[in-house]
Amino acid sequence: DQHTPDQSQLFLSHFQIDEFINLQSLTLIEIEKKSLEIINEHLNKLNRLRSFLFKLEINILFSMSFVNLHHLELSQCSLNLLENICLTTPWLKALNVTVIHEISNFEFQCQHNCMIRLVLKINNSVRSMNEIEKFLLNFPCLKHLELFTRIHDNFVTGHQLEILSKDLITFKFIFKITLHSIEETLDTFRALFWLQEKCWFVAYENNYLYTVPCSMYTHINEHFQPPTYSTLLKNSIFYDNIIKLTLYVKLIETCHRFNNITILEIGYENISIETLSAIVNLSGIMNLTLPSSMNKSKIKYLLNKMPRLQYLSIDTLMSNETFEEFQNIGRNFLDNIQDLQLKQICELKISDYHIIDDLYTIDQLCCIFPSIERLHISIGRLNTIIQLINCFKYLSIISLNLKYLSDKEKEYFASKSELIIDQIRQMIILTYKYQMANPCLHLWIKKEIEIEAIKINFDSYVFFCSNSVDICSSITFSVVTDIGTG
Repeated sequence: DQHTPDQSQLFLSHFQIDEFINLQSLTLIEIEKKSLEIINEHLNKLNRLRSFLFKLEINILFSMSFVNLHHLELSQCSLNLLENICLTTPWLKALNVTVIHEISNFEFQCQHNCMIRLVLKINNSVRSMNEIEKFLLNFPCLKHLELFTRIHDNFVTGHQLEILSKDLITFKFIFKITLHSIEETLDTFRALFWLQEKCWFVAYENNYLYTVPCSMYTHINEHFQPPTYSTLLKNSIFYDNIIKLTLYVKLIETCHRFNNITILEIGYENISIETLSAIVNLSGIMNLTLPSSMNKSKIKYLLNKMPRLQYLSIDTLMSNETFEEFQNIGRNFLDNIQDLQLKQICELKISDYHIIDDLYTIDQLCCIFPSIERLHISIGRLNTIIQLINCFKYLSIISLNLKYLSDKEKEYFASKSELIIDQIRQMIILTYKYQMANPCLHLWIKKEIEIEAIKINFDSYVFFCSNSVDICSSITFSVVTDIGTG
């Protein structure tokens, strides 16, 4: 993403991928096309590769031989390509694949006797249960199955799936399907096989039939209700699976406690902190969103209850205030908490409606949040960039919304962006990568004075790494496209 720009190109400028002769695991996530092409040229030389994960929404014909792979994950794949892969991967044990299938014919013939784990998502296509059953006959040794698809015949029963899954250890599914006799269908999943032998439970809601627990309910808001139709006797399992809770205008009404929430978003100031503490385990919160109008005592209480908190977002849920009200609220918020020092916060995001354009506000931010490494804000003047980078000692990533610059500064930046960024680099003495995504500028920076302080000789470092590639066994790339460098 924008937090890791140009990293694969930097890596490949020093190393050839085929130098990693013992490489066993390779993960490519949103990698730049140029880097992908370079890596693809050498994949067939990685004879010891056992695990390959590729997450990018493009079709590509890989040069590598899949014959030695044990684990493969592809975020996009045609049915024909999947068949070819299965034919050329005799030792493949785990496959996670999203099949993009837009034609009516769903023919697949490839007996695969080593596959024990399959995660299959079928997009852009509606399939029948008969087609799914025929497809799975190609994997007789399967022990773990996850299946996500749309069922077009609007008919599926526990009896059908019992035959399909009798030898499975784990079975998860999400079927988009319109059931006309919901309770009658669920009764077929209340057989001894489902409830006692396997302890597998299902639920139905909003035209989805799915196993429980399920990733459908990891993020909820105050209107959440567990599904009406379920083979479960108790609904507590739905609450245990939730990791993100958003409260726009009120608290959720529940007698259950959320024990696994890591992301909490609060959109209104009059929340009852005592009630919130009773229904949410605050000690697990790592990511918090607050309204700037919340009073200081509530903020202090929340922060003291959240020892794992690292990410703070201010006013990103609000949208019904005027621009002037936002400006006034924002300044009051900083004044209200200026005696706090939130050292645990390493990432801060402030709503676009709060414009940072004066040194006093920047100094306040630095005093309150001295450990910030990642910063996301809007600025009103270009020279604010220099002030921000100078002020935050540990800053490594900064995302700036430029839409509130004056028309004159917008025009100047649009015509001379590279020159301006290079001038910033020279004035502050830093190395950087950047990405423009209107109206935002993302900078990945490293202050050279810090590099000098730890006295790393870069040439010696590259020489050391070049002689160490033969012991490397795993590489992960996670980067973005259209990057400028400096």
